[in-house]
Amino acid sequence: MRWVRSHAQELQIDPDRIVAGGGSAGGYLAAATALVPEWDDPKDDLKVSPKPNALVLFFPALDISPEQGHGASRFGPDWARYAPETYLSAKTPPTIIFEGLEDKMVTPAALKHYKELADKAGSRCELNFYPGQHHGFANKEPYRTETLKQAIVFLESLGYLPADGPAPASK
Repeated sequence: MRWVRSHAQELQIDPDRIVAGGGSAGGYLAAATALVPEWDDPKDDLKVSPKPNALVLFFPALDISPEQGHGASRFGPDWARYAPETYLSAKTPPTIIFEGLEDKMVTPAALKHYKELADKAGSRCELNFYPGQHHGFANKEPYRTETLKQAIVFLESLGYLPADGPAPASK
């Protein structure tokens, strides 16, 4: 993220409109980049922020608590230090989350809890559920196109994309 931001001019992007996204564990990594402090590489230029300005998350594994079972064994007894929800605040980047209601890996209840905490902290968090869908549902049509269209609307609402931008092409 620091590399992208520090090369914004070369990449012809706005360094104040960088969006991180991902699905499942990649969704966790995007959220952790935005929220979890102290994961700096000693070689990094710490004057450049690693934090994205918005998040687009697909069935993200955000709950790493022992109760959920995701990650607590990987992170050990210090798991809360690496949990994005620990650091939710009014400064949390605007976030949109896509989740299948039949997801057994990342439960809808865990993401509802995350949204409640985000709302309580005063950050913008949109949570979109898809009935009958399981983990990874947005990797296939028609949900790939549907979720990408919603992501575009979200990014337009932030002023990151023009309101008349093109819709994603379906495969």
